[in-house]
Amino acid sequence: MGLLAGALGSAAALAIGSVLAFEVFQLNLEPNYWLALLGPLVGACLVMLNARIGLRSVFSTPPSVALREAG
Repeated sequence: MGLLAGALGSAAALAIGSVLAFEVFQLNLEPNYWLALLGPLVGACLVMLNARIGLRSVFSTPPSVALREAG
């Protein structure tokens, strides 16, 4: 999920930046392809970190306690 979000965000940022540089500011901008690689990796890492923090209580609760509370 983070990989896809990062890829879409990086691609959109590269495209919009290139169009703005060329059409509005009349600059010849070479796209930085490292951002296209770094965006998906950062997005995936942030999603994994968020899931880890959000599920911390689930991982620390023993199954017997969870089943007793549910039933």
